[in-house]
Amino acid sequence: MSPVPITMGSSEIAFGGSAESIDHIKGNTGEGWHVVISIPEENVLKNVHKTTLRIGLVGAIFLISSSIVALFLGKLIAKPIVSLAHDASKIGAVNLRTRTNVSSTDEIGILAKSINSMAGNLETNAAAKEEIIEAYIGRHSEAHFSHSICLACYNKQIEGMEND
Repeated sequence: MSPVPITMGSSEIAFGGSAESIDHIKGNTGEGWHVVISIPEENVLKNVHKTTLRIGLVGAIFLISSSIVALFLGKLIAKPIVSLAHDASKIGAVNLRTRTNVSSTDEIGILAKSINSMAGNLETNAAAKEEIIEAYIGRHSEAHFSHSICLACYNKQIEGMEND
């Protein structure tokens, strides 16, 4: 429905009433003519259905796309954290030569540097502690430390020490 602007509130164009009545001559003041176009309901519903399907399709494409991007970004962000956790587990299992290779400059990078520093300090302290204990035991007992020497080589070393 759409108004016909020239008839709105016009005193020249009148409507209403019968040909003999005064309303027909003077019209209804403040009112105007309107054009009414009717469309069959099935045509309107068909267009609404098409629009709904298009909106649903665009929404599904957006949802799938954003999920893929979120998955990719999540893995990208979590990768250095997973690497740090793996390296920290190695250090916790007394593999003190393990160092992280995370090179970012954010908080993860700062944490990686701290883990590397901690591992270095633990390695230095463990080696010093082992040497002190070995030296003490060696001076106060007849124990000898092999440090992973095979039994035959160990026996040759012991024989050499006894001959000196």
